[in-house]
Amino acid sequence: MISLPTSSSHPLLDRDQAQEVRRHLAQIVASKEFRTTRRGRQFLEYIVERALEGREDLLKERAIGAEVFGRDDTYDPSADSIVRVSANDVRKRLAAFYQSFPASPLSIILPPGSYMPEFRWDPPTKDPSLPPSSKNWSRSRIWFSLAAALLVLLALAMKSAPGDPSPPPTALDRFWLGVIKDPQPVLIGLGHSVAYQPRTRNWNRSQPAPPPPTSEMVRLDDRYVSAADAMVAARLSEMFARRHRPLSVRIGNGISFGDLRGHPSVLIGAFNNQWTLEMSRDFRFSFLAESLPSGQERLSVVDRENSARPWSLTRVWPSAASNVDYAIVTRVFDPHSGKVMVFVAGILQYGTEAAGSFLTDPSAFAEFERRAPVNWETRNLQVVLQTNIIRQAAAIPRVLAVHVWDRQ
Repeated sequence: MISLPTSSSHPLLDRDQAQEVRRHLAQIVASKEFRTTRRGRQFLEYIVERALEGREDLLKERAIGAEVFGRDDTYDPSADSIVRVSANDVRKRLAAFYQSFPASPLSIILPPGSYMPEFRWDPPTKDPSLPPSSKNWSRSRIWFSLAAALLVLLALAMKSAPGDPSPPPTALDRFWLGVIKDPQPVLIGLGHSVAYQPRTRNWNRSQPAPPPPTSEMVRLDDRYVSAADAMVAARLSEMFARRHRPLSVRIGNGISFGDLRGHPSVLIGAFNNQWTLEMSRDFRFSFLAESLPSGQERLSVVDRENSARPWSLTRVWPSAASNVDYAIVTRVFDPHSGKVMVFVAGILQYGTEAAGSFLTDPSAFAEFERRAPVNWETRNLQVVLQTNIIRQAAAIPRVLAVHVWDRQ
């Protein structure tokens, strides 16, 4: 086995080797072991790319916290273990991946206590230049690989055998327990984004031209949804499908109050989803839109018990001028029907995207568990999140506030 650590002082990978590592990395992050952890994919892609670039200086805990997880200048690694937790999770997932692919000629290894990955190639099993004894070694190695594969299959069979205890549920599993156990289909409700188009279709979009006058624009309702909302809905649908839960997806005016009372539901979006605004306005954390004297609009997450700490964005239209976004995740139990209702909403699309990641990635949700009070699993709760906007994408969210209260 050939092991090649990389660093600025040991640039051991040539161009072809680096391309092979990147192809193998793409195979890993697309695998079932990494498909459900956005944080794990971002972490692994970052450390591999920095290693291939020879940027050992960017493979320190503080640098990873800032670049991958959006931590600011006040980030203290001794108090915030997000990088260490993520590294341990990635090591476990890599081990599971190579159990599924024991004959992979290339392995990416993250040694314990280090953020510098190692790239290991197995020597080829057949090489005419090797002495005859190598033939026996290759045959033994093949039998060893076959035996290892059989052991993996046996372990998988034993894992699925009746009566075998399941692994303990994660904190994220416990968050969704009321939804998963409900016999009714899960209702996923998306808000609609208002769009306008010219009254006639004679406008040539391929050539520069002044926009049509307002009088020529026609408002379109209930036709479009936010791309971020659709991404969150897709991630939730995938998660529920793995748990064999039927779904019902509704958009805009297609959602009725009776639907929400009769099903466990997940409402996505804030200012583009009237159900979110109406049903969460009396909670401790809620959304607020204000027109400023300057003509700008201010959108905020407000705390009804502490008015001194609103989390606000201004100048958000037509494009975001901020490098951060805020979101609220809410889970409440309907006092009449007992159905669970979950709100996944950001001020902008980035906050909604981050909230969706928070509710589908166990490693992202772990920060909430560390801050939550006892018995949170059966109580109403709200979580305020902050995410940094990096290259028009949401970074891993950070928990700003948690509120838990008893069901009525």
